Amino acid sequence: MNKKQKKSAFTMIELIVVIAITIVILTISLANYRQGEKSRRVALAMDGLVGVLKTAQNYSLAGKLTNNPDPLCRTPQKYFVSIPYMGKYSLKAINKCGDTETIETYEFPAQTNVKFYGMFLNNSSISFGNSLEIGFNVPFGQVEGRISGGNFESFIDAHIGIEFQDASVSKTVIIDGVSGRVDQE
Repeated sequence: MNKKQKKSAFTMIELIVVIAITIVILTISLANYRQGEKSRRVALAMDGLVGVLKTAQNYSLAGKLTNNPDPLCRTPQKYFVSIPYMGKYSLKAINKCGDTETIETYEFPAQTNVKFYGMFLNNSSISFGNSLEIGFNVPFGQVEGRISGGNFESFIDAHIGIEFQDASVSKTVIIDGVSGRVDQE
C-alpha cells in the first residue's frame, strides 16, 4: 500500500515546474492586459476628440443656435474645437455678435494626452503651450484652423497625436482641410 501511494503522488520537481509555467503564463497575460488597457484608453481619447470635431461640423452645417441669452446673438458664425497640449479641450462657437461662447468642455481619459509636439497645421509643428483650433463656418461647414487665437485660415491638413502617458501607445487624428473629413490613423 505504501508503494501505491508513492506512485500516485506528485514529486516536488513536478510541482515546481507546474508553478513556474503558471507564473510565466500569468506574467505574459498581465503584460498583454496592461498593453490592451493602454490601447483602449488611447482609442477612447481618439474617439472622444473625433466625436467633438464631428459635432462642431454638424452644428455648423445645421446652423444650430448658440446658448447665448440674448436672442440677437444666438446665431452662430462658426463652431470650433480648441485643443491645448495639456488640460481640457472645448467645443466653442463664435456668435453673430462676435462673442466666443464655450458650449462644452471635455477631458481626455486618465493617463492620455496630446502627444508632445504632436500637433501640426499644414505640416508645421505647433509649439508646446499653444492650442490648435479647428473651426467649421456656418452654414456650409468650410473648415478653417488657427493657432492660439490667431486668425482662422484655410488649411490643407491638420494632425493631432494622442498618446498614453508613457508614450508606449499613440494614434493620430487627421483633419482634411479641403474636404472637411475627420479621420483617425
